[in-house]
Amino acid sequence: MANRTMKRKLLDGETLDVLKAGSPIKGQSGKYLLRQFEESNDYCDAIEEAWIWSIGRRHADGAIVTSTTVDMCSRDDYECIWRR
Repeated sequence: MANRTMKRKLLDGETLDVLKAGSPIKGQSGKYLLRQFEESNDYCDAIEEAWIWSIGRRHADGAIVTSTTVDMCSRDDYECIWRR
């Protein structure tokens, strides 16, 4: 892993890998569906070495969706629950 900060935070348990805590959303690059949200952690996609920048709870069904951009905090159909 080239990103040393990400590697350290993953090893120390400070960061959750969205690929282990959830799954990618098909057809939506940089978006992941989480099984549960843990507010005290940072989030990343360890394979892509990409930080998660926002997490939202979808109003329609309560699904928790993460994004590698801040877009989850600017959408009317989501409640922003975390932003990097």
